[in-house]
Amino acid sequence: MPLSVFLPPSPDLRARRWGRAVLAAVTVAAGFACAEAAPRRATAAPVSDREIRVVWEQPAEAGAVRVERRTAKSRVWQVVAAEVSGTGYSDPEVVAGEAYYYRLSAAGAPAGSPAVLARAQPDDRPRGARTLRFQQGMNGYERSLGIGIDQRRPGFSDASGLVWVVTQDNGGAESQALLRFDDIFGADPAQVPPGARIESAVLRIFVSKEPEAWTRNRVTFHPLRVAWERGAAWTFAGWGGDGVQVDGREAGTEPSAQVSFSNAGFYYNLDVTAAVRAWAAGEANQGWLLRNRMGNNFGFTTPQAAALHERPELIVTFDSDPANRAPRIADQRTVGAGPSLRLEAVAQDEDGDELEVMFHGRRRAQADEDFTVVVLPDTQYYVAEKHGGRVAMFDAQIDWIVKNAQRLNLGFVLHVGDLVDHGDRYHAEWKHVTAALRRLDDPQATGRPEGIPYAVCLGNHDQTPNGEILGTTGMFNRYFGTDYFRGKRAYGGNYGDNNDNHFLRFEVGTQKFLVLSLEYGRPRRDPQLLQWADGLLKAHPDHRAIVLTHYTMEPGPQGPFSPDGGAVYQSLRANPNLMMMFGGHITGEGRRTDVHEGRAVHSFVHDFQFDGDGGAGFLALLTFSPRRNELRVQTYSPWLDQWRRDPASDYTLECDLGTQVEAFAELGRVRIPAGGTAKFSWVPLHGDVEYEWFAVVDDGAKKHRGEPVIVPAAPAR
Repeated sequence: MPLSVFLPPSPDLRARRWGRAVLAAVTVAAGFACAEAAPRRATAAPVSDREIRVVWEQPAEAGAVRVERRTAKSRVWQVVAAEVSGTGYSDPEVVAGEAYYYRLSAAGAPAGSPAVLARAQPDDRPRGARTLRFQQGMNGYERSLGIGIDQRRPGFSDASGLVWVVTQDNGGAESQALLRFDDIFGADPAQVPPGARIESAVLRIFVSKEPEAWTRNRVTFHPLRVAWERGAAWTFAGWGGDGVQVDGREAGTEPSAQVSFSNAGFYYNLDVTAAVRAWAAGEANQGWLLRNRMGNNFGFTTPQAAALHERPELIVTFDSDPANRAPRIADQRTVGAGPSLRLEAVAQDEDGDELEVMFHGRRRAQADEDFTVVVLPDTQYYVAEKHGGRVAMFDAQIDWIVKNAQRLNLGFVLHVGDLVDHGDRYHAEWKHVTAALRRLDDPQATGRPEGIPYAVCLGNHDQTPNGEILGTTGMFNRYFGTDYFRGKRAYGGNYGDNNDNHFLRFEVGTQKFLVLSLEYGRPRRDPQLLQWADGLLKAHPDHRAIVLTHYTMEPGPQGPFSPDGGAVYQSLRANPNLMMMFGGHITGEGRRTDVHEGRAVHSFVHDFQFDGDGGAGFLALLTFSPRRNELRVQTYSPWLDQWRRDPASDYTLECDLGTQVEAFAELGRVRIPAGGTAKFSWVPLHGDVEYEWFAVVDDGAKKHRGEPVIVPAAPAR
């Protein structure tokens, strides 16, 4: 994988951007001075599911206030009150569950005059989950701060609306960003109350459309351990005068979140629940340190950005009444068999509340059992033993796959390319690759007559020269050419006079898959290759198509297509059986979903080679659930025996596997005392099929759902 290095913006360019920001701020300030006085610090809060109350501070010289409203889904403001005297307004015409923005300005002021903004969502659950949003300038919140510090300018502290996070290659200078949200806990209605249990916290970051602001490599958010204020610079004594070190003392070694900000003009939601929970438990809230990797820039839009919608936002959902302990389903059982059943659920509540138990059931989908596909990211640094990688890491991956194949109901294995690091130059690297992958062929080791089927893809490091489609791929074809694959039942054929581009067919239960392996760089340059691929999909309409092309997309949620990935998708998307695309090449993880004529195509990137130790043996596990039309993606290292649990590494997607899945229907409700057993008689329509059911218990404020219970089909008479 070649490193893509972006030169950081020059100090002159940064100065020009900073100057524009200052000019904009002066212009805005001048506008404020000329306009009629507007209200200050507006705050909106729900009164019920049908009413929102907006209050504000009124300057002594101000008169009546104009109140405008729009929903979060709309960009059109509507006047709901042309002139309001006083410091408050109640809006009784709102819809439960809808989020609303309010804009308050002087009643007689022209459009575009100074205004303050507030936001709220109607909510009638005084003891349930509540959500507060903290964003500079919204709902009266003014306690967020972001700055940039730069090793090349040790005494400079950048408090502009866009600061740069850059790590130079080869041990060069670094620039960092710091972000903090103060006063989010307290007794005020706009604060998280003391003792509240944090259910989730999301940090929402906007990526500017400023040139070079996006980055393909991960930005990490490390919890800060030292206090800092506006004006802190690289030489700040609080962190020893040498920037912030990720050492556990100045900043946490493990990031709260990490993501590749690869889309300009895009919002990214980062899960920071653990950090906010720690603050709620008494840990000092010093915010986060932002660091970038591998020589790329990231332009971080700070709370001081001119446009409010571009400023970072912290969204905290909490249990507003932790004293009310949630009920739970302690046990579920099915009594009886055949066409008449009795469903029983034992429900408990430590507060002794009366409980309502709701039963839900459905006919269980008739489909294959869950099965797994393993994705092996770039192995180049294992076989070359570079950047901390070791051949033993690759061996550990294969050993784990073989050992766990039966438990996982393993269908097949996909390698996304860059098997080696030096193309045709070093025979030893190819020997390491074949020694590892050939173990999947071993009937005795795998317990399968033909071994575990797998597909390989040709990456840029498998070509000589690197990335040159007109170069040589002699070693790849020597070990993974047509002679080798023709002996496999899954092999379908190749394109051209070698095996650089080929296809295989796999079956898992009743599911049929067509896997196309396309070499790095050729899809965007060879229309005939794409015509060949299109013909294969059309010739296999009963096979779900998976495309391997080494550089499919950039990391990050909804990351952009690469030139190869975009060319493949545009050429093949009209085929109803195009299902997925996989790649590696760029360190990070990412996924995107594209919908064409109502059909979803999921694309993925998995690559860990610059995360340390050459990738440390991490691989991706894809668990397909035909009964639920779902795909679970997980990330695991057999070498470290370690799972990645962040949202980029562990998630579930809807995935159409052709199964007709019924929705659960409510069967009935029963009221019981705490600790009682709710009983419900159920007469399924058909006794000769499987059913499933679960119970939900509700104490009037909080609920808990049990896991589905399977009811076997009645024996045939």
